[in-house]
Amino acid sequence: MKAVMQVVEDCTLTIDDSEEAFSHIDKGIMLLLGVGVNDTESDCDKLVKKVAGLRIFDDADGKMNLSCIDPYVDGRFMVVSQFTLYANSTHGKRPDMLEAARPEKAIPLYERFVEKLNAECRQLSGKYDDFVVTGKFGAHMRISFCNVGPKTFIIESEKLK
Repeated sequence: MKAVMQVVEDCTLTIDDSEEAFSHIDKGIMLLLGVGVNDTESDCDKLVKKVAGLRIFDDADGKMNLSCIDPYVDGRFMVVSQFTLYANSTHGKRPDMLEAARPEKAIPLYERFVEKLNAECRQLSGKYDDFVVTGKFGAHMRISFCNVGPKTFIIESEKLK
């Protein structure tokens, strides 16, 4: 699995041509999640553990020492499925998506990621809040956000120990 994480000041997602927000977070992480053909539940669980506790927010001294759910940050995650993270554009002008998982595999792993991330955030924070909002798998989405820093991180489950 691949995740592209961006620290955001705010993030709003709409579906199709709707003006109404489907989901919104204030401070937090906008996370694009790609599921590959070889990804497993184990990959999902490793990625959740890394993402939930990743210290990419500044503390009072301006050092990246805090995770999204730290009380000082009190952030949330917006998780959006993004099959194009597995696009291969090394040949020709049109990327192929052969390494992206088909929906019958990708949807359950995406849903598992969202559920496990929310549970991990609850456990780490000691709060029973909802820490994760989502887009809609397979929908045409528009995402507007203000990237802070800018801070963008790419994490691949196969590279995690």
